[in-house]
Amino acid sequence: MYSADLVDRGKPAPDLFLHAAASMDVDPSACVVVEDSPNGVRAGVAAGMRVVGFAGAGHCLDGHGDMLVAAGAATVVERMGDLGGVVDRLRDGRGSAGAIGTDDDAELSE
Repeated sequence: MYSADLVDRGKPAPDLFLHAAASMDVDPSACVVVEDSPNGVRAGVAAGMRVVGFAGAGHCLDGHGDMLVAAGAATVVERMGDLGGVVDRLRDGRGSAGAIGTDDDAELSE
């Protein structure tokens, strides 16, 4: 587990995500971050990682997904069950900025 206590600067600085990638010996560009906060999305983007916004938590109000996209999320999901398909699409270069949810097709849609 990684926390802001391990680095000098917390989010939106990329330090925590870069620390996690380095400690696992993984290139940041090969990482996918799942974040529910705009500052977390900014941190992931600044680290050079692909970021999936999560707008399905109890604290997420209407428009939360739009805030995550505005912060730089490649796409947004509202259900963790959709995350696997979204990560597959991002890995294959088929991510779609601003889309919410997944369907059985190659595109992300609500």
